[in-house]
Amino acid sequence: MLSRLSIQRTLGLSFGAILVALFAFGLYLQLGISRVGDRLESLVERNVSLLATISHLRYSTVTYRRFALDYGLTVNPAEHRVILEKIETNNAAVERYLREMEALASTPALNRFIRDFSAGMQDYHRMQDNYIRLIGQGSIDEARRTILGPMLAPFDRLVGLLTDLQTEIVREANQLKAEQLATIQRQQVLQAVFGVALLLFTLLMGWLITGKIKRPLQLLSSQMHRVGQGDLSEALRLRDFDEDELGA
Repeated sequence: MLSRLSIQRTLGLSFGAILVALFAFGLYLQLGISRVGDRLESLVERNVSLLATISHLRYSTVTYRRFALDYGLTVNPAEHRVILEKIETNNAAVERYLREMEALASTPALNRFIRDFSAGMQDYHRMQDNYIRLIGQGSIDEARRTILGPMLAPFDRLVGLLTDLQTEIVREANQLKAEQLATIQRQQVLQAVFGVALLLFTLLMGWLITGKIKRPLQLLSSQMHRVGQGDLSEALRLRDFDEDELGA
């Protein structure tokens, strides 16, 4: 096939193929790097928001215990009303943080955490309401035994859920980091393979084009040398030439 192409067309096709290959591979690498960057950026933004929300939830969870202790340390109805208002404000804050987390929930682990945390919070609220009821009835000793005993179980469960979620976020981030590093390494290997293949193709086309030009020129030069010596007995064999400019 190469023998039927002109030298100019052969050069044009060769360099065109090299340029197209370079452009296509460069575009592929750019898209791959862009995907890696977008995914990392998305995960970092989500994790920053999640960790901030977890911090708020942890503070609000611990605050419940502080409010409960403050409530049990006083018998002043006015102070009780203030503490109950603070508890309601804390309830609204926890609900808001959970809604924010729902908006960020993109994995089964996050959805499971929201479900378990909401259930744990309901358990704690039931214990807290019972604790407040006992104090309202004047059963201070029983209320104090409750806050030091049964109320610890749902409270500790909530704190444990928050700790587990933080651990899961770190694990997920490390997993993504490993995956993206592997992707980058694959692209580096592919880049090296493509570079070697392109180099071999360039060398092959250079060798073929050089032969396409050099061989007929050597035939012409040899023939002209014989003509210069007065030997007109042997004609050029046209079958030795390609169908290109030199052949014509």
